[in-house]
Amino acid sequence: MAVTQITNLVVKPEFAARVQALSTTKSALFQSGIVATDPAIAALAKSEGKTFTLPYWNDLSASSAVGSDDPDTAITPDNVAMAYETAVKLFRNAAWSAMDITKSIGAGDDPLERIANLIAGWWTRDMQVILINALTGIFASALTSTHVHDVTGGATALSADVILDGKQKLGDASDSLTAIVMHSAKYTALQKALLIDYIGAEGDIRFPTFLGYRVIVDDSCPLANGNYTTYLFGPGSVAYGEGSPKVPTEYLRVPLAGNGSGQETIVTRREFIFHPRGVRWTSNSMAGSSPTNAELATGSNWAKVWDTKLIKIVKILSK
Repeated sequence: MAVTQITNLVVKPEFAARVQALSTTKSALFQSGIVATDPAIAALAKSEGKTFTLPYWNDLSASSAVGSDDPDTAITPDNVAMAYETAVKLFRNAAWSAMDITKSIGAGDDPLERIANLIAGWWTRDMQVILINALTGIFASALTSTHVHDVTGGATALSADVILDGKQKLGDASDSLTAIVMHSAKYTALQKALLIDYIGAEGDIRFPTFLGYRVIVDDSCPLANGNYTTYLFGPGSVAYGEGSPKVPTEYLRVPLAGNGSGQETIVTRREFIFHPRGVRWTSNSMAGSSPTNAELATGSNWAKVWDTKLIKIVKILSK
């Protein structure tokens, strides 16, 4: 039996690379520098395994000694020790399907072609949701006592004072914070108060700022019982590396589906590491080969390993 199939434009090898490139180009997280591509992390993402040890040297902590002319006294040498972070690889897939007959019913508008053009934008949004879930997890336990500024007890709304008090969590290292991620309701409230500025010359891409921080608006920022979560970030506070699935993009056709009308499906696959710097993934409760969003948001799966001032993320809870 001879079967004539449509020419498939999305299975070309460059399609998966184009989806990846567009995903990072469109993402405000990458544009702001919060998420930084790290060649070492990328190499791990492309290698075998699901968790990876990231060793580092601790800083020197000894105090200076007072010199003496007594030959019987000697200084006691201190040491320098290594510690490690642990990153986890994320295996994520998605698929969309359409019946051939819908193209005829839709006046020639092919749903599968539209899907192919929308995949990069979808990945951008999905990766931001993944990051928010990871942040929920690290602040649920590992960074609760050191990196959280909570004013909900006083029913205080997000304001310049609240944000400045939040950045003080890092003390004299607070200048390393450069971006703020907030819910759209808080962004709108700050707009109404005329507290949002816009950077960019006429004709250029303009982006909002608040107190000099680049503003990223994302409604996946947690909202519970009227309490809003806002995040302050420093550049490179989240390391990123893209892996290499065996088949990044796949096209399937079922000519007999729809009683012979035909059906098409696009499958897109990503393997990547999204790692907040300064914490360790413990795998305390991970049922599968890679964490779900719920597991990323579980506090027991994260542990703090860096010094407080080196971890360039602060969480603010406000009304």
